[in-house]
Amino acid sequence: MIEEKRNYLKEFYDKKDNINYEEILRKTNNANENEINTIKKEIAKIQNILNEKTNELHIELDKSYQGSYTPTNKRIVLRYNGRSGTFYFDLQSGARIIPDGENDTIYHIDTKVGQVRVVVGYSYENALIFVKGYKYSVNNDNTLIKTTPQNTYTISFMKDDKLYEFNLRTNCINRCDNYNYSISSVLSSVKDNEFVNEFYNTDYKGKLSLYDLRRKNLKNKSFEIIIKQAPTEIVDELLDLKIDEPTPIHKILGITIDTYKSAIQRGIIKYVYDNKEYINGKHKDKFNKTESEWLDLIEELKQYEEDLEFYKIDYKYSYYHYGSLLNTILDTYTSHHYLKEYYTLGKLINYVVNETINQGYTSVRSFLNELGDYIVMCRGLGVKPTLYSSYLKQTHDITSRNYQIKVESEKEEMFSGRYKDFKPYKTDKYIVIAPKETKDLQEEGSRLNHCVASYIKRVIDGQCLIYFLRKQDKEEESLITLEVKDNAIVQVKGSHNRRPSDEERKALEEFAKDRKLGVRF
Repeated sequence: MIEEKRNYLKEFYDKKDNINYEEILRKTNNANENEINTIKKEIAKIQNILNEKTNELHIELDKSYQGSYTPTNKRIVLRYNGRSGTFYFDLQSGARIIPDGENDTIYHIDTKVGQVRVVVGYSYENALIFVKGYKYSVNNDNTLIKTTPQNTYTISFMKDDKLYEFNLRTNCINRCDNYNYSISSVLSSVKDNEFVNEFYNTDYKGKLSLYDLRRKNLKNKSFEIIIKQAPTEIVDELLDLKIDEPTPIHKILGITIDTYKSAIQRGIIKYVYDNKEYINGKHKDKFNKTESEWLDLIEELKQYEEDLEFYKIDYKYSYYHYGSLLNTILDTYTSHHYLKEYYTLGKLINYVVNETINQGYTSVRSFLNELGDYIVMCRGLGVKPTLYSSYLKQTHDITSRNYQIKVESEKEEMFSGRYKDFKPYKTDKYIVIAPKETKDLQEEGSRLNHCVASYIKRVIDGQCLIYFLRKQDKEEESLITLEVKDNAIVQVKGSHNRRPSDEERKALEEFAKDRKLGVRF
């Protein structure tokens, strides 16, 4: 017998005006309420028991792990960057704290809920680093963090391929041949030298993290020698070298043991390291100096640096402000052969340092560059330069203004021919034009008081091209000179070598884009 289906549509229309919605909702809400609450309480009780047992398991596992490793003596701190600010939490207690840079190892977390891995200790006898993963969650008002331990990993400090994982879920230990980079990069947060100093019984005070130290140990066979014996000033630089066999430090530097000891005693070992290529390296033959003479020169230059610093004169090796005064002078002296034709190294040093101060220059390199330009112009003129001018700025400018090159008609044609296909470039306000003859470069240098006239031969030889940036309404007035070399604008100078203004720079960049040139000024 087929059961007849209820006609719900008819039932609705029969009572549609008498439906008590509140009563229906109340009955639904109260249905089996007692039984439901009982079940919820049982679930909560079971969950509490599960949490307690899980914590007991973690505590026991921690005890067993700590039997294998020595816990780090630094407090482990999690740094959370939240929308309302930055907060620090103690990993063990979960409490919010004020960090102590000297006694904390800080790990960064960027979300309220996630996972983090931290270094928890070391097995020194096995050269192992222990890393533990944690799940964490930050509460709503950022006052507390809850952490739950996860898997534990070991990383060998001495071998690149030794990493094992203890999986808490499966209770298994696995070999990780291709472990995630994040496991190793967690060592970057360890800035102290606890492991290295304990393992090697030393007092390393460099700036490298545990990650960097491990990586350099794997490629530098003199790591132990350097970490134990190298002076603090050069330890990180020496560790960064790739050395294939254990080598004493003085031999790494290429100097005798007596020179090495003397440099340390005189406090100039960093200068010796920075200039090792000149003292006993690939540039040794360019200078006829003994190691003892080099030490005397370095010590003299160190005193000169103090004088320059007093007058706030920059003496650094590069425009990125690193290196010593000796680096700056040796680099210029070896790269510009004409200087060696006129100056011994000692006389050049004394002249450059003293006159940089006396003549009001703001950097040693500026003085050297102007001196070099002046000598180049004198050589072009065939006249003998004044080698120790006490008025280099004035001497340079006068020479530049009077720089007359007798160009043969054939070479004059070659100069003009370099620009035969050039068409002036115009912006709303500016115009870029080319010189028509060598005289134009001489006049440009005279008007702007710089040495562009010395570039005439370079243009003729095809080494570079010189152009002029002018205002359209003042096309005859010199404004900015630019050098194009290797398909790029490499140098831009205004009056007295000034830099271009933002507006002028924009016009030059538009010109470069239009002519498909690079910009390197």
